[in-house]
Amino acid sequence: MDIECSIFVCQTGCSVRMVDDIPTRSSGVKTMSVKESLQKVLETMPEERLRDILDFAEFLTWQDERNAWRQVGQAQFARAYGSDEPEYTLADLKPDSSK
Repeated sequence: MDIECSIFVCQTGCSVRMVDDIPTRSSGVKTMSVKESLQKVLETMPEERLRDILDFAEFLTWQDERNAWRQVGQAQFARAYGSDEPEYTLADLKPDSSK
C-alpha cells in the first residue's frame, strides 16, 4: 500500500500533516471507516486541540437532542390540533380592545 503525505505550514509556523493512507478496494472505494480515520487524526493532536474537538462533538450532540425534542413537540402539537384544524388568516384576528 502506498502512503501519500503532504505537510502544510501555516502563517504562525505550525505544521499540519495530511496523510492519505486509507486502503482502497480495486474499485477505488475507501474501506477505512470514519471512526478509524478520526482516531488516526486524534492520535496526532495535542491535548488542547482534543478539548476543542470534544467541545464541538458535545455541541453537535446537543443540537441532535434539541432537534429530537423539537420533533416531539411538533408531533404533540399536530396531534393536539389534528388535521381538521381550520386555516386562520389576519381577517380572523380581533382587534385589541384594551387600548
